Amino acid sequence: YDLADHLTRQAAGSWTVDNQLIDDERLAMQVSTRIATDPRTAETGLWIDVFFGVVRVTGSLHGQQEREAVLELAASVPGIVSVEDMTSIER
Repeated sequence: YDLADHLTRQAAGSWTVDNQLIDDERLAMQVSTRIATDPRTAETGLWIDVFFGVVRVTGSLHGQQEREAVLELAASVPGIVSVEDMTSIER
């Protein structure tokens, strides 16, 4: 990621470069951290995958309010394009 940015800027010379590379690993960590540190969702055990800015949330949740909070938090991370909800509600 950083090497690609550096090489692009070096090759562009005096041109302006707007880096829009997506670091999926970093985004996944940011989403996971937001979910783990929010009191509404801290007790969830979810899998977070990000591919080109699309986050997929997988796992079991305790209720609809918890699901809504998880999806809201995931979508609030800058760089996330959309959220795919693959969660289920425990019965």
